[in-house]
Amino acid sequence: MAAFYNRCIASSSRLAATQPSNIAVAAFSTSASSLAAAKGKKPGKAPVTKKKPGSFSKVRNTAVKGKEASSGGARGGETQTNQIDLTESVAAEFEPTVAVHAGVPTRFKKQNVDQLQAYGLPRRIAQEFQKGQAATVTRISSDKLISRLNSAAEKSSKETRLILNGSKGSGKSTIMLQAMSAAWQKGWIVIYLPRATELIDSTSPYAYNTTTQTFYQPALSSTLLSSMLAANKKALSEISLGREYETATGQRFQADEKLDALMARAAKDETISVGVLEIVFEVLAKQTTSPVLLAVDEAQALFMRSNYRTPHFDHLESYALSLPRLLLDYVSGRKSFDKGAILTSISLSTAQHAPPKEIYAAVPELSKAPVVTPYDKLDEHHVEAARGLEVFDVGDRLDLQEARGILDLCQQRKFVFGVTDEILLGKFAESGGNVNEFVRGLRSTLTV
Repeated sequence: MAAFYNRCIASSSRLAATQPSNIAVAAFSTSASSLAAAKGKKPGKAPVTKKKPGSFSKVRNTAVKGKEASSGGARGGETQTNQIDLTESVAAEFEPTVAVHAGVPTRFKKQNVDQLQAYGLPRRIAQEFQKGQAATVTRISSDKLISRLNSAAEKSSKETRLILNGSKGSGKSTIMLQAMSAAWQKGWIVIYLPRATELIDSTSPYAYNTTTQTFYQPALSSTLLSSMLAANKKALSEISLGREYETATGQRFQADEKLDALMARAAKDETISVGVLEIVFEVLAKQTTSPVLLAVDEAQALFMRSNYRTPHFDHLESYALSLPRLLLDYVSGRKSFDKGAILTSISLSTAQHAPPKEIYAAVPELSKAPVVTPYDKLDEHHVEAARGLEVFDVGDRLDLQEARGILDLCQQRKFVFGVTDEILLGKFAESGGNVNEFVRGLRSTLTV
């Protein structure tokens, strides 16, 4: 199913890392230039790193090309935003309020596409489509998931903490996007992290905070605030802080300040971004105006060791970093939204960040779970954080009606032609009902 979304790229230059004056003890880097300087050698010219398409980044309305200086090691390079063409042949819009049968091709509403652009998309979905409609096919499991979220709208998120379950290529990320679009259409506030592994891959600046004894991630916090604001501006403009707040670094904010105004300030000022993000989550947790959906793809990043290092060159656990730690508070149920739900999915496509055994020890019902023995050294903090997540099966196999809907969408977008029932059944059998393999089989042999 991932093959039917357009490459929605929300790109921008990475924010320059500004180290808060009363936060930093040290800012750490493991780049080649930093290591060369430590050894007294003249650092060579740093290679230009291109921004990953569809990554967790701020939205730009126009294409940008160039480099920006960064005091904390943030990368510069080319960035570009592709527009999504919604004028093609798929007429039906994705409407969670309308009963539709499984296998019906639909397209996302323009507003939902803009909201998805604010956060970016998972790698596979972002890379496979460069133009055309942001289209999808309704599945039985997507209807069930949307119904489950509807029933959670008036309950605490502690009661609805789901982890999508399915084999590689079964369409977990696509079904998550459908659920998010349904939530937006029903008035939810949606917080989405399409690539949680970017929170732990050591590509953004970080600094140790002596007060909280955690490693702050100001650039990532600022970017998330900007994305949240772009995707939920109307709902956030109606919520006030409710009381006076003071951050760990001494900034104070008045009770009557609106969330959207506060978030706009922090999106431009990294020195206050970490504290403001924590305040925003706390306010959203207590308000009851709109239910909140926290959706995290590649969620294994929250339960494993990161690529960041201490001054002694030891790897940091994810819970030692400010942003993964904040997300873990809500994913684990230690904190909760008064009205809302938690939706997570682990990716089996990122070899560098393969799901750790801690997740499988806490949730043994997951597909492809390895054997966890008493001899495995597990981090009990990670096991405890993952414990209690409820498995939601997306289904490893398409049914025939869903496969026919995917074929219809391919034909409407002129990816394939001349397909007979015999060919359809052959490709369905070859793929074993796996979504990605079925689409790959169609496009590799029947493309124009």
